[in-house]
Amino acid sequence: MKVLIVGDAHGEPGMYAAARLARDIGADAVVQCGDAWSVDLPNLDTPPFHVVRGNHEKWRVWAEGKFGKGIVGHADYTTFKLDKVKFGVIGGIDDTPKVRDLMDMGLDLGQEHDEIWFARLEGQQVRDAFAGVSVLLTHDAPFPFVLGHRPLPPMADYKGAGEVVRTEVVGSDYLNEVIRTVEPQYHFGGHMHLLCIRYIGKTRSYQLPPIDTIFQRRGYATLDTETMRVQYVDL
Repeated sequence: MKVLIVGDAHGEPGMYAAARLARDIGADAVVQCGDAWSVDLPNLDTPPFHVVRGNHEKWRVWAEGKFGKGIVGHADYTTFKLDKVKFGVIGGIDDTPKVRDLMDMGLDLGQEHDEIWFARLEGQQVRDAFAGVSVLLTHDAPFPFVLGHRPLPPMADYKGAGEVVRTEVVGSDYLNEVIRTVEPQYHFGGHMHLLCIRYIGKTRSYQLPPIDTIFQRRGYATLDTETMRVQYVDL
């Protein structure tokens, strides 16, 4: 089974882009790591489309469970299976001093809604919730995540990005501890709008750039549930 995994969609264009990509690559399922927004689309022609809660969402749709055809919204600390692979979910963002500072500076992180935050569980509660999980899905990034501006070099055909400047180290200590506690084979997230591939303990972690079509740096990952092989592709 081929699973397409994408970052922030930010509404209809991104959702439709993910659906088209799923068809183009022959994916059997889609996983979207939060900030989907348009989870109530009635005509998303796609394989089963699994959505993690972000910090900007249509909260009434989530509360009432009125998702569009083929779209499945997953609550925090729940699990689901694709083929034989078990996925665990922690949506939303962590309530950290850094996030509060950014809000105080005027950054809109959805702070008018209490739904943006995830709850923190104790270690054994996390182990019980995610027993047997091979893939952990989050929206927020585990600490440490280097957040900064990556200017593109002047070459028009260059698809990568330049050196990070104006850096800040952000992310959730809690999610880092969850990953080290559960030790899933893979972790995928979104939120930061930048690609970061790294190891956290024994876990290979992919913080994905947006699938949203207005972004210059875009990409996606695929997971083969038979071989458990992951491939990342720039768009």
